[in-house]
Amino acid sequence: MTSSPPTAARREQAYVPLTVKKLLAVMVIASCLGAQVYAAAWPSGARWWPFMNYPMYSRSYPPGRTVASYQLRALGCGAEPEARRIGARQLGYRDGHFRGELSAIARDRPKAPRHRARLSRLAGARLTPRPCALQVWGRRAALTRAGVSAAALRDMQWTLLREWRVDYPDSARVLPGP
Repeated sequence: MTSSPPTAARREQAYVPLTVKKLLAVMVIASCLGAQVYAAAWPSGARWWPFMNYPMYSRSYPPGRTVASYQLRALGCGAEPEARRIGARQLGYRDGHFRGELSAIARDRPKAPRHRARLSRLAGARLTPRPCALQVWGRRAALTRAGVSAAALRDMQWTLLREWRVDYPDSARVLPGP
């Protein structure tokens, strides 16, 4: 059984003038821009995705606030152990969770023991030579109206915050912070 050929009435589509199409496009663009202006001008602490939910724009920091940065270092097993900096890629991280885990360990958050155990497993399996201990080092920089100056970051000293043995991640040594 074959279908009947389309008739002229079925082939005709509704004609929409170009000016109506343009007017609809303008209305959509204007409503998106209006929502963006509203979210920027009257922030209420709510999430305004997709307009203001980007981390780089979602909040601003006043001058005088301090920003912390952390790094992981591994200690060798010799008589005079040498500390070497460990990057996220060396441990197999492909996303931004590494910084959050270091921050939780440095601040001794409730999830810190789990993060220490995970980092110990990864370091023991992926780093050669196998380290004996892991350390979290930190530094803080104060913000100005122009942001953090690169010179201030270069001159700041790193401070040892936490240290634990790779084989015993639950026995972390808590050191005074920066």
